Amino acid sequence: AGSTPFQILDTSIPMIIQCRSYKDREQHDTASRLDGLEGIRVIESQNISAGAVEDGLQWGLKNRCEPRQTGYRFDGINKAADLVLDLL
Repeated sequence: AGSTPFQILDTSIPMIIQCRSYKDREQHDTASRLDGLEGIRVIESQNISAGAVEDGLQWGLKNRCEPRQTGYRFDGINKAADLVLDLL
């Protein structure tokens, strides 16, 4: 819903990543690195069946994890606006 993968990584929201064959190698490498983190599942399939979607949703509901911490900050635009307001 508008969140980037890095923002999702800073939450306890489970994430399912689908690797599709036509995407570039970099996306597959990134997915394989994320696959080892708690609350992340990678699906290496072009077509996902309705049963696989149901399984994934049930897995996500059962496997909420502790919030992950990436060390990235996502408030840069707010910080910049505050600095400009302070100057005015």
